[in-house]
Amino acid sequence: MFRFLTEWPLGHTPKVDGRQGQWESTRASIASMPRYRFLDALGDVVAEGDHADHAEALLWARDEEETEDGVNRVEYLGPDGDWRWAGPLQS
Repeated sequence: MFRFLTEWPLGHTPKVDGRQGQWESTRASIASMPRYRFLDALGDVVAEGDHADHAEALLWARDEEETEDGVNRVEYLGPDGDWRWAGPLQS
């Protein structure tokens, strides 16, 4: 029978053919992705998301069409829990 991931002890996944299940590597890659937030001209957060690196987050901000006012600034969550500037939107 199937069990939901939330029922497994933290850091544990079921064995699949003697190997760790694919969720272990997926969870590890998600955990290592930095958190980004996207701000408009007034400094209000218009979107948040996880991206592999600054370049990917900045590219998303340049190309995004989901928000009315667009993105004027990109910040990432630093190791001390503070938001830091990710770089200029235009290269």
